[in-house]
Amino acid sequence: MYSRNILIVAVAGLVLILGLGALSIYLFISSNTGTLSTNTSREDLFPFSNGGPISPTATTNVHGGISSSSLEVATVAGSLFVLDFTKGTDIATSTDYFYTGYPRGSDTTTQDAEYQIFFFPNDKSFLVSILKEPIGEIRRKASDDLMSRLGISNKELCTLIAEVIIPKGVNDYYGGVSLGFPGCPGAVKFEGDTNL
Repeated sequence: MYSRNILIVAVAGLVLILGLGALSIYLFISSNTGTLSTNTSREDLFPFSNGGPISPTATTNVHGGISSSSLEVATVAGSLFVLDFTKGTDIATSTDYFYTGYPRGSDTTTQDAEYQIFFFPNDKSFLVSILKEPIGEIRRKASDDLMSRLGISNKELCTLIAEVIIPKGVNDYYGGVSLGFPGCPGAVKFEGDTNL
């Protein structure tokens, strides 16, 4: 029952965060250009509106070539081409996102799950859900895991469009708060975090 409540809270939090993220992206695009770009579709702003299955496509990597091992992700400055971790053997898919847990293969119904990483290809954003205490240590593990999977640096991690959250059932004080990645500007600081 407890893990079911955590799942419900995590899903509700995810829906709220994605809605706020879509609104933020819309406001950011509108404030920078005055109007939406003609290339911006409703699906780009509201990623769950199309209801179709997802499938990442080959993209141009940072060196300018086409590679099926590159994946475009959203950053505060535009986009970044990273390793396509969605093809990993421990990556599960849903209609609208890819996800993985730690320990490998964990999900929110298992007692040993420490965190989950979600990737939403429609808006190219991430959600990291911390599922256990100690929050700071688990957040560092999740951040290191994500950097390794994407082949990016700490500095690049700080630029990703991402939310790092913890369900209220795990920690009442930080539940629902966007923690950010350790050491990044504006992130909640825990013992052991270093500034970048």
